Amino acid sequence: MTFETDKLLQYINSILSKDELNELGVIGRITTYDWTLELVGLAIIGLIVLVFNFGAQINHYKVTRWLDSVYPVLNENFAQVGVKKGQSTIKDSAQSYTSYATGRVNVKGLVSRFTLIARQNFFLYLAELAMSFFFESIETPSDQVEIVLNFIDAEKLNKFIFAVVNKDGMSKARENNYYLSLTKTTESSKLPLQFVFMSESTELNENLVTPELLAALEKSSGILDYLAVTDLPADKPTTEAEFVSEPKIKLLLSLQTDAKSLAAAKELISEVLNLADRVVKFSLKADQQKKINNMLRLKSLKN
Repeated sequence: MTFETDKLLQYINSILSKDELNELGVIGRITTYDWTLELVGLAIIGLIVLVFNFGAQINHYKVTRWLDSVYPVLNENFAQVGVKKGQSTIKDSAQSYTSYATGRVNVKGLVSRFTLIARQNFFLYLAELAMSFFFESIETPSDQVEIVLNFIDAEKLNKFIFAVVNKDGMSKARENNYYLSLTKTTESSKLPLQFVFMSESTELNENLVTPELLAALEKSSGILDYLAVTDLPADKPTTEAEFVSEPKIKLLLSLQTDAKSLAAAKELISEVLNLADRVVKFSLKADQQKKINNMLRLKSLKN
């Protein structure tokens, strides 16, 4: 006999005699019992389910709205956009989504990874928010999308690090992407005031940036954390075996769904695809490439 059944019988026995209980029957006993505690419990469970679904739907809406906004650019440049026809994303969890685009000259594929606030778990969100307030090492919860663009025949490309980084997030960008610690930070009158160059050579700054990219950066100052061309992984390799060199383009964006931010993201992605074409055609001077390969890479393994 369950605890709730015992509780029900004890309550009824306390207010009714044995003869009265026999006369009531099962239905009468159920209607006589005070179900307030159980109803409150069901209401709390229902509220939790409602909050979970509501938060999960908000996250899904944000991802869908963002992808719908940039779809024209992706569809124009790639043979396939989305996981498969009719499915633009894979839902990894209520706060994590992944989308793909493949089939373009010079580009093997583009992967978008969405990380969102835990809106489906209000208590977890509050805990993360509180901890980020007291501990600098814990980031404030935010909606972000990381885009990684991989090249075809990457092994044939020059190996270098070039990045445009938002000044507000320079320290965090270095912490999360060790390769940025190998670069020199340079302010430039060419760039919008919100950004700096972080690269291995000024030659990269001069040759990879176009007026169109600068215009896109200007509009993206409120959403772009960094844009990087790199051949190194985000985590520092500790052995030669882990030192895998594979050129790629990475950018981290704040996932904002207002009209201005969506338009900026769309234009920036278009220019990043143009940047990919320039990277494929670009060639460093032999002595500069040798310096990068032999000095900075060896230094990174020793540090």
